[in-house]
Amino acid sequence: MSTFTMIAPCLFCLEGLAGDELRRLDIENVRVENGRVLFSGDENALARANICLRTGERVLIVLADFEA
Repeated sequence: MSTFTMIAPCLFCLEGLAGDELRRLDIENVRVENGRVLFSGDENALARANICLRTGERVLIVLADFEA
């Protein structure tokens, strides 16, 4: 199984709650930032986050990262 880096965008001030939800789901490397929560995991973590995350708007997979 491969590991993905994922982002869950959130409404303002709900980032901490989304991070707590992801930690309760036993998802790894949860980092809370302004307006989003970053985390990593496999396909099972992706499915759990999509089904169980209540405060995140959606779950996105990071395909590339660059300076703009």
